[in-house]
Amino acid sequence: MIVKLLRLLGAAAFAGVLVGLLALPGVGSVGMAARDASDNFQNMPDDFSLSPPPERSTVYSADGQVLAVFYEHNRESVSLNQIAPVMQKAVVAIEDDRFYDHGPLDFKGSFRALVTNAQDGGIKQGGSTLTQQYVKNLLVENAKDDKEAQAAKAPNFGRKLRELRYAVNVEKQLTKQQILEGYLNIAYFGSGAYGVQAASQYYFSKNASELTLSEAALLAGVTN
Repeated sequence: MIVKLLRLLGAAAFAGVLVGLLALPGVGSVGMAARDASDNFQNMPDDFSLSPPPERSTVYSADGQVLAVFYEHNRESVSLNQIAPVMQKAVVAIEDDRFYDHGPLDFKGSFRALVTNAQDGGIKQGGSTLTQQYVKNLLVENAKDDKEAQAAKAPNFGRKLRELRYAVNVEKQLTKQQILEGYLNIAYFGSGAYGVQAASQYYFSKNASELTLSEAALLAGVTN
């Protein structure tokens, strides 16, 4: 518990340093800017919906026959124990191989992305943790209109900072396993398949619990 708390506090402090470095060209003022940015980061709202995303609906006849299936997003949420362990490992390996070792922020990955993006003047390289990606997907899914959806995907530092603030709160509320489960159920796997269960059925005509190593690697590589 103490280690987790230190990680969360470290993420908040490091976020302030990132903003300070980005905001000021003068090296001598970075410390003050980082302090102020860290305070602002802590004061940012951190409440947003962790509600499960909508799923497809199935209509049955009185004798149990499927009459129709309709949905906005083709998704069937499943629990983590219904997802093949090899699929879980494949997503972590590709998206965030230090997922179980860091908090809401991966300092090494974020610093690397910071340097690259600062040089290019925009978001050219990602430093997002799997938790931050889960947050981004939730924000897109819960957007009330196209403007909110676009803001949740905007390639700018403001969006990344907001994601991190929410990610800090998510890691206070959920375990790593719960975050991984949520991500696997909300991620888009292409061809209209949302969540790993729908993707497994679409691409391989089987449940997510039955995925093989090669199938899991393909699906993990498909996610954007």
